[in-house]
Amino acid sequence: MKASHQIRLMKRLVDGLAGWVTFYQACGVGRHYTEHLFYEHIEAIVKGRDWKVKPQAKLVSPAGRVGAPDTIDFVFYRRAQVRTPAGLLFVEVKYLRGDAPSQDLSYLKQDIDKLRVTDVQALQAANTFQACGDPVKFLLIVWQGEGLNKTLALKTRTNKAVQTMLKRANTKDGRGYYKARQEPHLKRDVYWHVWAIAEPQWP
Repeated sequence: MKASHQIRLMKRLVDGLAGWVTFYQACGVGRHYTEHLFYEHIEAIVKGRDWKVKPQAKLVSPAGRVGAPDTIDFVFYRRAQVRTPAGLLFVEVKYLRGDAPSQDLSYLKQDIDKLRVTDVQALQAANTFQACGDPVKFLLIVWQGEGLNKTLALKTRTNKAVQTMLKRANTKDGRGYYKARQEPHLKRDVYWHVWAIAEPQWP
């Protein structure tokens, strides 16, 4: 990937989010985690890196569709300035809990399918992002030991390619895999991991 400033943003994001979930864990037992819990902190990190953030960016609904429009979890964007290049990222967030691995794989496949066909014109606020360049797309995945282990151990046919993507990510760094791990003074299965997986690595 050539968009080095966008890669730098994702590297800082995985570092910062891994630190935050470890902090949250240290605040006491019985903590509750959901994807939406991470949103505020993702937004704070990205804004702190001088990017703008559009959470839950709405997509243009097909003609005749009834109900709320689909959304992209995050659009990160900025226009070119004297010292900063323009940039645009589409990001979907997934928390692998481990209690429903088949569902997690299915949702990841849905996110991949949605992101792959989404361009700027598919967004309701397309004019906001016109001067920001072509989008770079990432899956942002958060997990602890059992969350990934159960997903990788699942016997599946329908989403085997997505599972294979996660297996590759578990053993590789760089070239589309950007990862952070926090290792508190606890057993390994409560270490927090945050991955950003770029579009070229998707099935």
